[in-house]
Amino acid sequence: MDRRSITRVPGRTLHVGLHCIEGVWRSWVLYPCSTTHTISHFTRRTRMSFFMLTPCRQGEIQDQNTAWMEYSDSDQVIEVLDGAVRTRVIRHPKRSFAFEVTLDLVKGAGFFAQKPPLHFHANQDEYVQAVEGTLALEIDGRELLLTRGGPEVRIAAWASHRTYPVLHEDDDDGAAQPRVVRFLLSGAETPEAFRLTTPFFENWYRYQDEVLRTGGRIDMIQVLSTFDAGGTYVSPPPWLPFGKRISQVAGVVVGRWLGGLLGYQPFYREWSSDWDLAAAQMETSLFQRRFADRRKTD
Repeated sequence: MDRRSITRVPGRTLHVGLHCIEGVWRSWVLYPCSTTHTISHFTRRTRMSFFMLTPCRQGEIQDQNTAWMEYSDSDQVIEVLDGAVRTRVIRHPKRSFAFEVTLDLVKGAGFFAQKPPLHFHANQDEYVQAVEGTLALEIDGRELLLTRGGPEVRIAAWASHRTYPVLHEDDDDGAAQPRVVRFLLSGAETPEAFRLTTPFFENWYRYQDEVLRTGGRIDMIQVLSTFDAGGTYVSPPPWLPFGKRISQVAGVVVGRWLGGLLGYQPFYREWSSDWDLAAAQMETSLFQRRFADRRKTD
């Protein structure tokens, strides 16, 4: 029998970034490029950033935290990168997706050697909250440390951001620090077809996993195709006029239009647990609808 438990997300939601400092993630939860840093690397900048945190209006705080995370015995678990990244797909009634992400800093030591690239989401706010360990969040040039018991943080649409696990240095007495970082990740509902969904993360995770497992090279057209399907685009240099709009247009033209003509799919059946959802999204694009074959295969 399927047993479902409900856990309320504690604490306040902080809006961090372009307007109020908008706050966080997606953590770009792909993580083969994430980084492990010692806490001392962030102390000064993090302390400065927290002085700038502004709680959202009381009504917004209450609205964000009245929705509950739901866990079930039948929850799907996506495990990639030799167990370094484990994502449990859970349910949040007011979000388009919700995950509990676990990063194993020992198994993923090689994968977490570099920071992931800065990116932004054009159509959705994203939310992140630390459950275990320390997660670093960089938003529009500011770095924050998220720890257990802290508030949920919102990353506004169009805010450049990235996240990565932080490794605490061992105590002076030699006591080892936790080697796992766990956090909740979710995204706002949106009527836009090209948005963050479970199929997006499944395909992005598994594409990276295949490249690393086979020793292949990243195909930038495939990356742009998958990113565009999630309404996600690489952040340009901050000095470039209209840079984010240019990045979005490049993602659509190269990833969606040119990629579709060349046979690049944003989603693949073997990597998608909800193929109907993935197919429905591809059907909205003239260049991708030929990939949306819903016929069952053996």
